[in-house]
Amino acid sequence: MDLRKEAELLAKICIPVYGITFLIKMISAYLTTNAFGAIGTENPMPDTAMLFLGFSQAINAFLAPVALGIWLYVRARAHNYNPLLWGAFGLVANLFAAAIFCLVRAHAELSFNKEVVRD
Repeated sequence: MDLRKEAELLAKICIPVYGITFLIKMISAYLTTNAFGAIGTENPMPDTAMLFLGFSQAINAFLAPVALGIWLYVRARAHNYNPLLWGAFGLVANLFAAAIFCLVRAHAELSFNKEVVRD
């Protein structure tokens, strides 16, 4: 197993996803502080702004786990592991699941390549 290539593939997925969520958070912060006025002032945020903020938070909460779940599903399927199990684990545990998957693959490869020594 080439751990460097696995990490690069995961980074190609994670960096754009986290960049998109960062941009959404920055737009949300701008809208809440500048465009619609501060909360508790005479100019409260319109309902559409509240809807956008709620929607943007939902996107931020689900975008990264879904991307990691898809990555784990594809990688598990390519290496003859249970793809549904690893995909669901990626949805729940995120980067921890990706780390466990890489450890399991590394262990499987090491034990496959180990020669049996007989006395």
